[in-house]
Amino acid sequence: TRRYNIEKKAEQRFSSLAPIYHYKEDSTVIDYIRKKAAVGGNTKDPWLKYELLSEDDLEMAVATFDSGKITGFDLFENRKKRPDDMWEFRKRLDALAQEKIFAMDARNKGYGKLAEFQQEKEIIFKALLRQEIIQKEVKDKVSAELDSLRTKQEDVLSPAALKKMLDEKKRQLE
Repeated sequence: TRRYNIEKKAEQRFSSLAPIYHYKEDSTVIDYIRKKAAVGGNTKDPWLKYELLSEDDLEMAVATFDSGKITGFDLFENRKKRPDDMWEFRKRLDALAQEKIFAMDARNKGYGKLAEFQQEKEIIFKALLRQEIIQKEVKDKVSAELDSLRTKQEDVLSPAALKKMLDEKKRQLE
């Protein structure tokens, strides 16, 4: 399938780039995490319980490369992508390693300076800035005002009157 072919090409490309950027996995740290977090399953591919790992365990470098490292925090930080067993751990480590090495290679080749990339970056930056301004200038102020109205005039105003005041404040802030 197309996805399979893309994944194979990515693996081949990573294999050629890994030595250039001195990518190395630390098998002793990987084994340590496997032994400490294992809670069941077979011995080769046990289930992992993230909560059994301490903060120091998660700070250990699972893999290193020229400008950084991949730690246990990196592997377990995203709740939705957190590995449940060693097979998923390996897949997550491989995906993060590819992401970091490919990004480093793209930076070194100057892809970040391309006009298309700069335009896309500008669009994303504007969208994030817009969200931040709306949050700080509208939503946070309205929430604070609503909270203060509730505490000050909870007995005096009806819910309909509070809603009307909130709508007026929203219009004023926009």
